[in-house]
Amino acid sequence: MAINRKTIDHILRYLEGEIKIIADSHVTREALNEEENLIFTDATKHRIQVAIEMVINIAEHIVSGLNLGMPEYARDLFPLLDKKNIITEDLSERLGKAVGLRNVLVHMYLEVDLDILTESANVGLDDLREFVRAINEFLEKQK
Repeated sequence: MAINRKTIDHILRYLEGEIKIIADSHVTREALNEEENLIFTDATKHRIQVAIEMVINIAEHIVSGLNLGMPEYARDLFPLLDKKNIITEDLSERLGKAVGLRNVLVHMYLEVDLDILTESANVGLDDLREFVRAINEFLEKQK
């Protein structure tokens, strides 16, 4: 199966939009902790979840397109991209942790630590930006 560049480009643009929205929201621990600000907290959780799901989706498209075999767990997609030198091992590990956060957000089996959510909405965006850059570089090499 070939890589569908058009689909990946579309998801990348959407992901960049989500990153910008989260960054522009200026998420702080204090804002997330305010009882009267539950909608902001829920919106932040949702946007982070969606952004991580887009990263997973892009990784699935590339892993499938390169016939690398589909792993059982989403976090295992990233080491496959690392082995193909598409992303670094360090980024692979950080994205694997992001998938763990996404699982907590989706399945709600644990209380979300607001410090982790704040870090994800700030420092964690750098991981998503790095992923976007790496995928764009990979796609350029595929032309």
